[in-house]
Amino acid sequence: MEDTDARDSSEGQPAAYPPTARTAPRDVLLERISRVRTIMRGLECHLGELYAESNYESEEHKDEGLQYKYLQAMLGIDLARTRQEEILLERQLILRELAAGLTSQKNMESVLASQIWRFALAGGDLWRNLQQRLQTEDPSLDRQSGETIGIRKKMVALYTENEGQESRKRPFFWELEVLEYYSADPRCYGRGKDQGWCHITGTWYPKPPKPTEIVPFGMDANKLAELVFRSGITSVQSPANTLLLRPGFHRWLKEYRFVIVPASRCFDGTITRWRLDVICPDENDPRSMTQDSMGWEYGKDIDGRELSFLGENRPDAKFLYFHFLIALIRIKDLRRENWSRVWARYYQEQPFPAPSNYMRKSVIRALATYFSVADMSILESLVYRYGFETYHVQDELAKKEIARRVHLLVLEDSGNSADTDIDEGV
Repeated sequence: MEDTDARDSSEGQPAAYPPTARTAPRDVLLERISRVRTIMRGLECHLGELYAESNYESEEHKDEGLQYKYLQAMLGIDLARTRQEEILLERQLILRELAAGLTSQKNMESVLASQIWRFALAGGDLWRNLQQRLQTEDPSLDRQSGETIGIRKKMVALYTENEGQESRKRPFFWELEVLEYYSADPRCYGRGKDQGWCHITGTWYPKPPKPTEIVPFGMDANKLAELVFRSGITSVQSPANTLLLRPGFHRWLKEYRFVIVPASRCFDGTITRWRLDVICPDENDPRSMTQDSMGWEYGKDIDGRELSFLGENRPDAKFLYFHFLIALIRIKDLRRENWSRVWARYYQEQPFPAPSNYMRKSVIRALATYFSVADMSILESLVYRYGFETYHVQDELAKKEIARRVHLLVLEDSGNSADTDIDEGV
C-alpha cells in the first residue's frame, strides 16, 4: 500500500517540508539570557581596560583619575544591574524547568537559594558603585539633604562600611542575662547548673540549651535595627530577643522552619501565650526536626504546641513578628511546595494582633519584594495591619539596600547554625 504521507517530488526525491515545519520555535527566555550575558562580558571587558589605564596616584593626573573613577562607577552600576537581571532570568528558567518536570523540587530550591545569595552580592556591588558615583560627582554633596534630621543620621550609616561591627557580637554576660530574664536559672529549681530549660518542649535537659537570638545580632550594625523597627526600641541584644532552645530547635529557628505566633485570639495587653507552627516540614523524614541524646522529637509532635515559660517575661512581639515575616518571605522566594497554602492560612487567620506597629511599612514591602514579587493583596495586609511609618523612606535605592542587608544577614545567620559570632561585614 502506498504511503500517502510520503509525498515525492517529480524527480523521485522526497519533497522538502516547509522551513517553518523544520525550524524549532524560538526560546525567548534563553535568547534573553544569552543577550544579557553578552552585555555582561562586554561591561567586564571595558571595566578591565579602565582599571589598566587609570592612574590615581599621580597628582598630575588627578582630574583624569576622577574621570576614570566616574566611568568605572557608571560601568560598575550597569554591570551590577545586568547581573541581577541575569539572576532573575535564571530564576524564570528554573521555575519553567520545574513546571515541565525537568528538575526536582529539591534541586530547584537549592538553585534558588544560590541565586538569592548572588542577587544580594550583586546588590552590594551596585550600592558601592552608586556611592562612588555620588562622591565623584560632588565630594561635598549632602546625599540625604531632603531627609529629616533624625532619619538622615540613620541613613548616612548605610554609607559607612565598617561602622558598628563590634555590636554584632554577643554581650559577655548575655547568657546569664537571658537566664535571669526568663527565670530559668536551674539552681533556683534545685537542679544542677549544667541543666537547662527548653521553651518549646517545656522540659529540663541535662545539657543546657543555649539562648538563641530571634533577630540576628547583626541588625545592630550600621543602625539597621533602627531603620527596620524604630528609634528607642528594645535592643536586638536584649534578652527579649531570645528563646531557650535545645540544639535541634536552635537550628530550625535559624533556618525558619517554624514560626512562633500568638496562641490566643485575646490581644489585650502583652501577649503571654505563644505557639509553634511548623511551616517547612521535612516530608522525607518527619523525625529530622531534632535529635540528641534524649532521642527524637517529631516535627508533627511540636506543630501547634504552646511554648512553656517559667517566669512572667516573654520575648518581644516585634522580634517574633520579624521572624514570622522573614519565614513567609523565605518559603515564597524558595518556592516551597506549600508556600501559597501557608500564606493563605495566615492571611485568613491573622495570628498577630492588628493594627500593630512592628516594622516600617516601606521596609516590609521592600523585604517581601526584593527577590520576587509576593501576592500583593496579602502583602498589603502585612504592610498596613502590622506596619508604621513615622517617617517614610522615600529613596527607592535606600529601601532596596536596607532589604538587601537584612536578607544577607538572615542568609548568613541561617547558614551558620553553630553557636558562633558573626564577624564579617554586611
